[in-house]
Amino acid sequence: MKLVKEKFLDELKCREIIDQYIWNYPHAIKHRDTYPLNMSSITGVTDTIESIAKSIDPSVKLDLCQVVKWPCNSKMDPHRDTNKDDAFAAIVYLNDNFVGGETCLEDFVCKPEIGKLLMFSNSELLHWVNQVTEGTRYTIALWFIRD
Repeated sequence: MKLVKEKFLDELKCREIIDQYIWNYPHAIKHRDTYPLNMSSITGVTDTIESIAKSIDPSVKLDLCQVVKWPCNSKMDPHRDTNKDDAFAAIVYLNDNFVGGETCLEDFVCKPEIGKLLMFSNSELLHWVNQVTEGTRYTIALWFIRD
């Protein structure tokens, strides 16, 4: 399963979320070469994405939501998520003023555009993130599990 929604969030909301991340950056953790910040929810965002996920599979629920900073030279190698309860992952691009950082699936490359939502079957589809070669990439990352 793969779903793309262009302009899911407007530029102002994306900037607001990046600013919130920057304000709370001391609470972010280092994970490989990225800096995720756990969020219990993001007003007007997580509920809407969860509704989309439930329209595909009513048994899913939000497991984890993070705003993630991807500095220059960060990437994610090809993998499938291995949690047996995984249903979907979702990514929302918060900015696009960087080079690289495309989210790639087996037969698809998602070009970063502000506000774009990508949802996919993370345990079934091989996926990765190309190296950020210039600038800093900010995303919202969400994982859904079957309840």
